[in-house]
Parts: sequence; structure tokens; C-alpha cells
Amino acid sequence: MLKTKWTLLLSLSLLVVLVGLAGGIIYWPESPSGGSNAPPEPQASTPAPSRTGAVNERNQIEIPEPAAAETEPKVLESAARSTAPVVEQGQTGNGSTAQPTRFRRDETLSSIRADEVLSRLWDINPSLELTQEDVEEIDGMLQALIAEGSAAVPGIREFLESGEDLSFDGLSEETDNFQHDSLRLALFDALREIGGPDAEAALLAELDVTGQPAEISALAQHLEALAPEGYRVEIVEAARATLEAVKNSERQKEAGQLFQVLQSYGSAGVVTALNKEAPEWGYYTKVALAGLPDGEGIPALIDLVEKRDEADSGKDIFGDEALFAVQMLAQVAVDNFDAQQAFVEQVRGDRIPEALWPRIASALAGDDQFQLEKPDVSGLVRSTLTAGSKVKPHPFNTHTIGNTVIYTQHRSAKLSRAEIDVRIELVDLLMASSRNPTAGEALKTARDLLTDE
Repeated sequence: MLKTKWTLLLSLSLLVVLVGLAGGIIYWPESPSGGSNAPPEPQASTPAPSRTGAVNERNQIEIPEPAAAETEPKVLESAARSTAPVVEQGQTGNGSTAQPTRFRRDETLSSIRADEVLSRLWDINPSLELTQEDVEEIDGMLQALIAEGSAAVPGIREFLESGEDLSFDGLSEETDNFQHDSLRLALFDALREIGGPDAEAALLAELDVTGQPAEISALAQHLEALAPEGYRVEIVEAARATLEAVKNSERQKEAGQLFQVLQSYGSAGVVTALNKEAPEWGYYTKVALAGLPDGEGIPALIDLVEKRDEADSGKDIFGDEALFAVQMLAQVAVDNFDAQQAFVEQVRGDRIPEALWPRIASALAGDDQFQLEKPDVSGLVRSTLTAGSKVKPHPFNTHTIGNTVIYTQHRSAKLSRAEIDVRIELVDLLMASSRNPTAGEALKTARDLLTDE
């Protein structure tokens, strides 16, 4: 019984102790500073600094805003040749009607590579009207290509094979140092300047495929300059093939350039054959025969004159090809002894129609010189004006006979003293050989013009 009571008291004591401990935990002592007995609220943490340029209040350092992520895709070099926007003729990228920029002028041309120059040439819009400033810029590009040398040839060849071109018609006459009518012709010239087997191969490849008389003429000159007499067979074949292509068409008016090629690099046999094969080449062949090197075509020209039917002769050289042959014989009589002898015989036999004498006299005085290609008279005009000589308003004339176009150039202002003396001597011989009053009057006029020079 006693043991049970002690057990009960011990249990009660333990219970009191446990209750006291629990109360101590629940009860929070008052703060020594006299504040509330409530547990202190946790202090707010310092906010993280903003990444939008805000100031960190603790360290007073401005944290810069990070660069925005790139969202625009990169433009691959193969996707476009230029970063400039494509614009229609007469408009700029912002829709205005100001003259658009054709190519970039932000680098020194001498410091860029051939592929960059060609890329700029590709960028030029061929439908835009070029200015003189543009042509001068293009000339600088061409000079950069030439400076690059043989490394530029593959790119030039690729450009030429594309068939792309740009006309400089009229602008070359305003620019002293740039005498090309098109970009392709300018690139041909660049290849000639570069030289070497690769350049020759590129020029020969274009000769084989082009059907443009002006290009064949230029290519022939460049190939001859790089390899004298090395490509004459190919040159003549290209000229003859193109003649066949343009025959009896509007483009036959360009055939004079092809006959100029045959005159320079062909033979009398080639020209004479064309005269017999195709009557439509009549005027072209007679000019070509008169101008063949070393007088090779003179015998054929004399034969045409001597065999002409005087009874059926016309009064105008542009209506009678046989009479035109007489005119060409008179033109070359100044420089060729055989032509001179044959022409003197025509005068002695009074076989020259009176209507033809004024034109013949003009030719003997140095004017009305027939030729196949359009004359380059820019230098002539400048020099004669400077010297104060008598210059005709138009130093050359264009003559169109059907689908034939030939030219006459007035050269009297360029004659040297020695050339004038030779012509005076011939005129005196003809005056002594003629009994025709009309001929005598025309020849006297020619002599007066020569002595007045």
C-alpha cells in the first residue's frame, strides 16, 4: 500500500515538472530594451540588383543593361552580291525619285581585290542611265582589275560568259581617258592589258561565240596585239561567219566593222570572193580592197574599174557601184603607184563622168576619204580648233545605201607638208593629162585648197 502511494507521488512530481517546462517554452521573456515580448520579425533581405541599369544602393555602382540578343539572321555572302537594296529605275530605296546609287564608293579601289571589283560591276543596274562620274568610277575599277593581273582573268571570263553588258554610248566622247562604248569592250581591253595565255584564251573564247561586229573588231585587234599573226585564221573565220549571219538584215549596216577586220587580217582573195559571192557587199568590198595592206587589193580594184560598162554608167557613186570603184581608185592613187598609173589612164581616156569630178577633186585635196568604220575624230577636232585651222562643222559624214553604211572623213586639216606636196604633184599630173574643162576646173579647185593649207 505504501509503495503504491510513493509511486503516485513520483508520477505527480514528474507531471508538474513537465507542465512547468512546457509553460517556459510557451512563455517568451520580455525584451531587455523594454520592447514587446513577441519574437522579432525576420529582417527583409536586400533585393537583388536590377539588370535594367538601376543603381545598387549598397555599393552605389550602376550595373549596365546587357546588349539585346541578336534577332536578325546573318546574310550569307552567297545570297547577294551587294547589301544595297534593289531599286527600280528612277527610285531610291526610300521611294524618292532621286538618282539611285549604282555602286559603293566607300573604299579606295586600289586596295580591293579583283573579286570585289567584279562584284561591284555585277551590282550595276544596266537599265540606269550612267553619268560621266559613273564612267570614271568604272574606269577606276578596270584599272584595279588590270593591276591584279592574271588573278583577275577567271573572274573577268565568268563575267563575259554571263552575257551581261553596260552601254557607255556617248559618255566615252566626254571622257578623255575612257574610250569604250560598253563594259564588255572595256573588259576585252583589260584582258589585253593583263596579257598572258589565260587572257588570250579568254579573248579567243569570246571571239568564238560573239555575234557582235563591234566585239569581233575589238577582239581581233587585241588578239593580234598579244600574238601577232597567231590567230588570223580564227579571226577571219569569225568575221565571215558573222557576215553570213547579218546578211540581208538590218544588222548588215554594222558589217563595215567586219570588212575592216578582213581588210586588216584577211587577204585580197577573201575580199574578192565576197564581192563575187554576194552583190550586197559591193560597197564594203571596194573600200576593203582599196585599204588592204601593201596594196594587195589594188589589182582587183583596177580590174573592176577597167571592166566597167561606161555605156551603162550612172552619174552618182551611190547609185553605181562601178563608178564607186573609180572613186576609190582616185582615193588610193595618192599612195599607190599602180593605182596612180591606172587612174591617169582613166583621165587621159576621158572615162571619168563629169558629175564625178567635184567629189574626186575633194578626195585629192584630202577630204571625202571613204572608210569602213566610224571615224574617231575627237582628237582631230580638238587639235584643229587649237591650231586655228579651217575645220568643217562635221569632220565626217555617214552614208547609208540600203543596208550598207560607210563613212567619209575630212582629213585635209591633218595633212603634213610632205603629204600636201605629194597631192599637189598628182593634181598637176592629172591637169596635164586631161582635156576636159570640167575636170580642169575641179582639179584647179583641189590645188587651190592644198596650197591654201
